[in-house]
Amino acid sequence: MRKLSRTSVTVTAFGSVLALAGTALTTTVGADAAAPPSSQRTIANANGPVFQIARRKGTTYYTDGVGINKITRSGASALVLKVGDAAGVEFSANGKTMAIAHGSPGGLPQRVSLVRKGRRTINVNTLAYEKNVNPDKNVTYGITTGASPACKAELETPAPGTPPGQTPPATYKGLVDSHPYQLAPLRGGAFALADAGGNDILRIGPRGRVSRIALLPAQPITLTTAQANAAGAPDCAGETYAFEPVPTDVERGPHGSLLVTTLPGGPESPALGARGSVYRISKRGVVTRLATGFLGATNVATYKGRIYVTEFFTGKITKFGKGGRFTKATVPGAVSIEATKKKLYIGTASFSGPSRVVRIPR
Repeated sequence: MRKLSRTSVTVTAFGSVLALAGTALTTTVGADAAAPPSSQRTIANANGPVFQIARRKGTTYYTDGVGINKITRSGASALVLKVGDAAGVEFSANGKTMAIAHGSPGGLPQRVSLVRKGRRTINVNTLAYEKNVNPDKNVTYGITTGASPACKAELETPAPGTPPGQTPPATYKGLVDSHPYQLAPLRGGAFALADAGGNDILRIGPRGRVSRIALLPAQPITLTTAQANAAGAPDCAGETYAFEPVPTDVERGPHGSLLVTTLPGGPESPALGARGSVYRISKRGVVTRLATGFLGATNVATYKGRIYVTEFFTGKITKFGKGGRFTKATVPGAVSIEATKKKLYIGTASFSGPSRVVRIPR
């Protein structure tokens, strides 16, 4: 099943998502040249997709595939640290430690760097943790209903250009994989990490110790004829395929909880429908799905019980909470978001101009 192959989904800092989205953005949300609403203000142009936005003492920071940048009071972007494989950036609760999630190996292991002025940088090898623990090693992915020989053959046909050995069998257990993606501050100088490759949320301690907070559940879908055809596997119609969850962001919620977005797995384009979700992880580690039906849920922000989700394939900023669920704004190519008392900061990935950091009223 070429388009359901795991190698087509996950873990190169939205590389696969962006590749799939080249035409989807044009047909689904229009070109970036479209006039934005008057309430939207571009506060910075970026050198690449704005994977994560962080706020520290009134200053906005973001990653763009080139490095860690900050937006000065004059509106210019200043490079703080050149880190080409940076996907996520966040600051500790006291603001003294900057954590960087390195989304691409770049010749080094997948890792999180803890940077503090005047101290040695701590590099946390998340791939080593995955090799030692592999939290989803007992989770079954792929066909869970007993695939026919024809369906099995389609599933196990590598997608064009897939490296040898990268296409999993029709049914498989969790693979050893790590892709540090987004971060959130925890108490005591620790951080929560959304590992898009490991399918889990990890705790990175202030001294670099790694432990698991929660494993996200598999994402099953029973393929209709149309979906199986769209995925290039017509003989798999009627089968149930359990995709990997692919957590894309983690944020602190109320009462010690965490909020997590998932893409999840498989073709992230509209081919299989709007399958992205938002989960809550309780203080005790219980995982509950709060909402689903997002088309490319790449980032989440929250403020006083209101939750905001970026939907990459529609450009929508969806807001939900006590007042229901509705579209707050449309920002073409939206991939990241951060909320403050009065504003939302949104990062985009563009195909027809510079990627941007956009500010709108919350």
